[in-house]
Amino acid sequence: MGLKWKIAAFLGVAVSLLAAGLWLWASRINILDNIDTMIGELQRIGRVNAWAAAAAVIAIS
Repeated sequence: MGLKWKIAAFLGVAVSLLAAGLWLWASRINILDNIDTMIGELQRIGRVNAWAAAAAVIAIS
């Protein structure tokens, strides 16, 4: 296995771990029982999930 393949494999693993960490972070965001702050928190969860999905796409390419 050449050096290029090892680097590519390492980057794939690193980006996969990044995606998993982002999804874990998004799942740990607390949503309070207040309608004024609930929408903002749901939007923040959506943004974190979007970054995690982008990292997953990069990891599988």
